[in-house]
Amino acid sequence: MNEMYAESGVKCDLSQKDIGKIVIYFAVLVVSLLASFISFYLLAVPIGVATYGIVKASKIKYEYEYIFCDGQLDVDKITGNSKRKRMCRIDFDDCEVVAKEGSHALDPWNNKELKVLDYTSHVKGKSHYVVITHKDKEVVKLLFEPNEKMVECMRNKSRRLVHID
Repeated sequence: MNEMYAESGVKCDLSQKDIGKIVIYFAVLVVSLLASFISFYLLAVPIGVATYGIVKASKIKYEYEYIFCDGQLDVDKITGNSKRKRMCRIDFDDCEVVAKEGSHALDPWNNKELKVLDYTSHVKGKSHYVVITHKDKEVVKLLFEPNEKMVECMRNKSRRLVHID
């Protein structure tokens, strides 16, 4: 491979939304089990709820993979260690700035209403990078966690866009 290719991946922690879904699922399972004691015919309900939970449990664990190749940043979401879905593709020709979160290079965009695409692991203490870009006729703020090689490849591609503070 040449020097303009880098890939990185992050495993994501469960968000509060995911934990809430798990709690609701177990509450429905317990209620349906208790209801099945009333009638034998209601036994199908907890079996259906358990089957639904097994199918959904494989999709709760996910990770993001970032691929930078010749001026394009691809973000893929991998669920259940098998299913891959392209979340977005960013072309560096459409980018305004790439910098660490909290950098002064992002000051012109701090007070603006931007659509936020968060593709981070949600782990506290990890540094995030921000990409301000034009996508689908609107300005978008993309959050991601690249490794050092990816940052260096992006900087080699476009020194004026990528700010390392």
